[in-house]
Amino acid sequence: MKIMYLLYSFTIGGTEKLVSDICNEISKENEVHLFIVNDYYDEAMVSQISSNVKINLYGRKVGSKKKIRTMVDIYTYCKKNKIEVVHCNALNTPELLILTKILMKNIKIVYTIHGVNQYATLGKIRILYRNWLCDSIIAISQSVYDDIVSCGADKKKTHIVYNAINMEQFQPAEHKIKHNPFTIGNVARIDVSKKGQDILLDAMLLIKDKCNFRCMFAGAPAKENQEEFLNLEDRARNDFQNDKCEVKFIGSITDVAGFLRKIDLFVLPSRFEGFGISLVEAMSMGVPCISSDINGPREIIGNNERGYLFESGSSEKLADRILYVMNNYEEALMVADKARMYVSENFDIRNMCGKLLSIYRG
Repeated sequence: MKIMYLLYSFTIGGTEKLVSDICNEISKENEVHLFIVNDYYDEAMVSQISSNVKINLYGRKVGSKKKIRTMVDIYTYCKKNKIEVVHCNALNTPELLILTKILMKNIKIVYTIHGVNQYATLGKIRILYRNWLCDSIIAISQSVYDDIVSCGADKKKTHIVYNAINMEQFQPAEHKIKHNPFTIGNVARIDVSKKGQDILLDAMLLIKDKCNFRCMFAGAPAKENQEEFLNLEDRARNDFQNDKCEVKFIGSITDVAGFLRKIDLFVLPSRFEGFGISLVEAMSMGVPCISSDINGPREIIGNNERGYLFESGSSEKLADRILYVMNNYEEALMVADKARMYVSENFDIRNMCGKLLSIYRG
């Protein structure tokens, strides 16, 4: 089967890492193409793609108005390479495929929605267009499924396929050693309105006189979030100036597993999250986890069975949870061990790719 994955950009982020893992796994037995529309990509991310994958760095300038030219070139590429399936992994990429759909009658269009509260922003006309264009629509969790169906996504075409990780890349340490100072970590693109880094920063401020800790934020901002990133960095410098408490923003990382080995607790303070791939990565390595009590992460953690939930948006509740884990770390490690087993059984990339291939074959 000849499959093309279509994205606008390819920077360091959860969706891009997932697409990379999918491409690498599915290309073992299929012809896989990765078409990146804009000239906005990370060389380190591209280098992680298997040599089996045919990468097209189309190179359109970000913000370019040359939409028709892009549509023609995507159709031409698909026709030349006899693509059978195009899988879109960005909210607006279906707009680039109308010509391909009309002129290649047998091509299948698959479209994944990666978050909640996105679909409603499209409006009725664009949602109806997707119902016509797409052969299958994939929601990455039950909460995303409920969200997009309520907005008008064709229920008959919509499937749930949970995101997954390459378990071979996330092997836990044989013995979990508590670091000194206690180390807390977060991995997410810097986007306060969605990822809630400010909530974790506020929680750190609340507990800084009660314990010693190091808190590390891994991730970089998109261009439109650069100012809020600088504000967070300023707060970290100004509010945490003693030797007992340290807060760092370390930027983008490619070795997520290496980062997770350095922390004692993973915190996902998101305000919105369709799934939570970074949460699954931390759980797979036996790291105790705390997350906002929102739909996507709640599906993964359960009723505090595989981690600890706190009231979304409340830095006070998060601070309480962090102190609880610090003071009851042996219990937290036992909970984390259950979480690791659960992730291994439910979120392996090979199982996910098997489900995707079934959908492609239709």
